[in-house]
Amino acid sequence: MDDTLDGLIRAGWQTVAIVSGHYAPAHEIELYEAAMRVMDDHPGVRVFAAAPLEPLSDDGLLDHAGQVETSLLMAIRPDLVHLGEFEKSGVVGEDPRNATAEEGERLLYLGLEAWVAWMGSSVKELTHWYGVRFDAHQPFVDAYYKGSWEDANLAWWADWST
Repeated sequence: MDDTLDGLIRAGWQTVAIVSGHYAPAHEIELYEAAMRVMDDHPGVRVFAAAPLEPLSDDGLLDHAGQVETSLLMAIRPDLVHLGEFEKSGVVGEDPRNATAEEGERLLYLGLEAWVAWMGSSVKELTHWYGVRFDAHQPFVDAYYKGSWEDANLAWWADWST
């Protein structure tokens, strides 16, 4: 991520959005850290990194293969949703069988509005955002981080899989 961001900055980008397509706390934290490093190293550059619905500031919307993510996918790629093959393993959040395309469309619209608003933020506002998000992830860090983000994610997934 650092190399990609450095390349974008060298190419003249001053504002960068990183939309994580995969929600996992350690991955989000790593993206926040990369964004902050770039903003620290390149004054004036703004980098906003988050999961798709994270800018809505409702952590209940941050799931993995749950109702929210499935609703989003039903809205944009319904051909990829096969709820008849549902297994609880890997689901973080509410039951995906309750998902609807209508809910996905509503959330996509709200999420896009929030992304647009955040992309106009100052470096100071973005830095504050990352502080809030680090605080929100602190229980995850305390419970799972032992020196490796990947190991933290694996331990977190193991808890969700049981």
